Amino acid sequence: MKEKIKSLVILILLGISIYLCFRIWQGPGNNPKTINNLGKPDTVYLPSQEYSKVNPYRDENLPTQVLIYRNNGHEHQIILKGSDSTDSTDRINTLSLSSTTNPLISDPLIFDSISQIILKNNQLELTTKNTLDSTYKIRKFKIDPSKYNYNWVDNKLTYNKRINLQLVPYIKGSYRPFNKLTDLNAGISLETGKFNYNLGFNLFYYPNLSNKVGKDLEISITYKFK
Repeated sequence: MKEKIKSLVILILLGISIYLCFRIWQGPGNNPKTINNLGKPDTVYLPSQEYSKVNPYRDENLPTQVLIYRNNGHEHQIILKGSDSTDSTDRINTLSLSSTTNPLISDPLIFDSISQIILKNNQLELTTKNTLDSTYKIRKFKIDPSKYNYNWVDNKLTYNKRINLQLVPYIKGSYRPFNKLTDLNAGISLETGKFNYNLGFNLFYYPNLSNKVGKDLEISITYKFK
């Protein structure tokens, strides 16, 4: 009776693993057309009273570097150390320049229009443009979308930590040549970022112990150093 129950549990886990693998393989994330929209966007017009912005997240992500392109054609580079601001001398010079070219602007470091966003791996480059004096400002940020959510609001980048919980089916095979041990595992893994909790079934063939293929449940925990 115990052998029948064990075999039934293993067959159920095998069926669930195969089903989840098939669903993930057929899922929208594997179709590049669903990731990059190539058709006409779905535009919906709503009253402006219904708009409400998402509040800034708790922590602010400061840029690692800032580039300011002034309207005199020169590039100015500032290496920041924990602050998104220029030194007092440069600020005075920029203020003088802006007051000459456009007397309406009171502070040239107020950038109110996003011009370009470039995202490469864990590097975000955000370009803003001052619509009054055509000054461009590029902020470079280090980001990690796999661990944090980001929100650009009120002219700053804020973030909070993501809750990474997902169920992922897995199939794993191993062979240990010195003792001629063969294992085949399949099951479901609960991924939490650092730890993976695995529950599945195991088929094994250990010729030094038995000539038959054995089967058993697998319960394991994996820690990832990253």
